[in-house]
Amino acid sequence: MIKFSYLILFLFFGVVSTHAQTEVYSSTEVESLPVIGTCEDAEADCFQNNLNTYIQQNIDIRNLVSYSSAKAYVQFVITKSGEISDIKIRSTNEDIENEAKRLLTNLKVQSPATINGVACNMIFTTPIYFNRKTMDGTGRSMKMSSGSNISRDANLSFEDAAIQPSFKECISSNNEKCFEDLVSMRIKNFLNSSKTLKNEVLDGNKIKVYFEIQPNGKLSDAIVICGNEKIMRELTKFINNMTITEAAKDENGSYIRTYFLRNISV
Repeated sequence: MIKFSYLILFLFFGVVSTHAQTEVYSSTEVESLPVIGTCEDAEADCFQNNLNTYIQQNIDIRNLVSYSSAKAYVQFVITKSGEISDIKIRSTNEDIENEAKRLLTNLKVQSPATINGVACNMIFTTPIYFNRKTMDGTGRSMKMSSGSNISRDANLSFEDAAIQPSFKECISSNNEKCFEDLVSMRIKNFLNSSKTLKNEVLDGNKIKVYFEIQPNGKLSDAIVICGNEKIMRELTKFINNMTITEAAKDENGSYIRTYFLRNISV
């Protein structure tokens, strides 16, 4: 079970009886598991880790950011031709249910499961959890309620604003990606220079980062998703304390609220 502070994805192999008449096997019955992403061989750890990485890097935080937590139980079949079929989702939260369905529908499989070297259909079950936490000034963890100040009003990406938010260095720059580039650079510099994180190992080479940019230029409501809880916690605090020169503006020159959402390679 792999645990995340903001996003907790418990990936396990569901034990389901073989349906002989439809030739569908459980993950414990196949000889080799399907391959997602790049694996030297179809080992269980590779399938599990790559599925986790796929969800981590592709989940749309905007659909879940207003919740303190959400959960869905998912079952699907990876056919012998490598397609995803028979998706079944059980959840009391419609947003995470829709997001789980979108993720599975877009999941790409390099090769299916096999038995005796022959491709076969495999059924798989996994629960997907979303858990939002923020840090107060003392560094103590506290869950946010759905009635927090997080708002879906920030539905405009910074890059779609008439005038993008900016750091001081961007004011005289002709680089249209100046804001995005500087956010990425400052995050990388923080990870490389932080004494608190010097012994921490990052699982994977990408970090998903979300934050809102308020009309007054304050960065808030940061969410960081990666495979290391301490990195997520410290980087979230760093982003929420990061300062910019100006917020985004609309066509009339008025400051507006926007959001930033990127996978950052580190």
